[in-house]
Amino acid sequence: MRRLQNHSYQQRSLLIFLPLVLLIIASWTLSARISPSVPEELRVYALLICRTFALSLCAITIAMIVPVHNRALQLIITALSYVMLTVMLAKIDPVNIISPVLCVLCSTASTLALLPRSRHSRFIPRNIKRTIFEIALALCLPFISMFFAFGLLSQIGAFVEFTFSQSIGKSLYSSIYAPIYLVLQTFGFQYTIADIASSNYHSSIIDAFTNAVVLTTMLSLPSIIIAKSFFTEKTTRLFLTFLACTCVLGGSIGSVVSLILLLVLVLWPGTYFVLLSSSVVLFYISYYLGCDAIIQSVALYNPDLNLGSLDFVFSQDLRVLNALSIIIPIFALTIGIFLKRDKEFKRRQLEGNTIAGYKITPNSPIDLQIVCILRSVGGISNISHIENQGSLLYIYVKSTKLVQSANLHLLSSKKIIFDRHRQFYSIDLSIRCKTIEMKLKQLCSDVVSSSSFNLLTNSVTMTRGHEL
Repeated sequence: MRRLQNHSYQQRSLLIFLPLVLLIIASWTLSARISPSVPEELRVYALLICRTFALSLCAITIAMIVPVHNRALQLIITALSYVMLTVMLAKIDPVNIISPVLCVLCSTASTLALLPRSRHSRFIPRNIKRTIFEIALALCLPFISMFFAFGLLSQIGAFVEFTFSQSIGKSLYSSIYAPIYLVLQTFGFQYTIADIASSNYHSSIIDAFTNAVVLTTMLSLPSIIIAKSFFTEKTTRLFLTFLACTCVLGGSIGSVVSLILLLVLVLWPGTYFVLLSSSVVLFYISYYLGCDAIIQSVALYNPDLNLGSLDFVFSQDLRVLNALSIIIPIFALTIGIFLKRDKEFKRRQLEGNTIAGYKITPNSPIDLQIVCILRSVGGISNISHIENQGSLLYIYVKSTKLVQSANLHLLSSKKIIFDRHRQFYSIDLSIRCKTIEMKLKQLCSDVVSSSSFNLLTNSVTMTRGHEL
């Protein structure tokens, strides 16, 4: 996500939503409810063409976000790779060509061979052999990534077929297939579980499985993206807002949901893991509440959801489940972000506890303690006055925003006293207090004298106006 920190790449990233919006408009226009006069066979082929073309535009726009040293070559290789991978996927597995999201991911792998050169390699003269090697590598990477990704997803599908049995289908261990379905749906391979679930699941289990998947994609996904935008910087907040709006509009379209899940997986893997975990929780909640299925498992993103058969907004039995499908992922994401920030704060605090490899303690050398004091109060320029009373050292500061009070606690075993009104810190330094005070005053006086000397030497005598 660092590429989106740049303003130009942030603007380019918004182009991803253009093909997604076009796909949403085409899917709604060609649906059976909007255009019932269109023949079913013609509708299927038209949706397949729109889906394939829109995802090709997504592959090109995603490739444009990453900086490369040859943009024209990158776009040509990406478009050519997408076409060849789509044809290859249609020959190998015609079922999954309905949503070729995997081709989008693999076609953009050619960008890895065209990344900008390092500072040292810029001074190395270019030759024809190196250029040919980069082009060959850029052409081979999509097919290599397709080979490994297709093999891995096929093994996951084989695992599902092997482990699906009457015993597992009637037990609560079936909850693992809800996140597995979402993982397969991320790459457009969700048809394996949908076909098996209709035959091997118990009625209550299949209802819980269907509710967990539909509510995760329809409610949990946009809500967790919106929640994520509140904890990110301004440069990515706009991108996340558009992503959530697209998810709300196209939550019933399988290719749109798959591509959004893929973006979340690549850019924010932690958020993706929270989403998978929330699907398991929703499975158990739906099972224990005894909620009926929102939609039949046969029509579960095959390739899109039929909103006419959905009944989750005004249903009395599913109101609690609908509310929890929004609250649970947001709560889990918030807890995870705060734990991560707390861990990062503790790590930075531990880094600030050492100076030149030495850990600061009340028994550290006086010079190290003085350096620690100066670092903690924001430097000599932030000190307005220093005085001592017995073993207490009073440090008056100009701005409390520059003070790191956590580091001051390392200097004394007793509590640090802070007077907000007079803006001073009281530190108990025992017998070292007088020595540290004298050295700090000497440093402050040296800085003041040197600054005044510079003002005197650099001053210029101005001539009065009447003497010109």
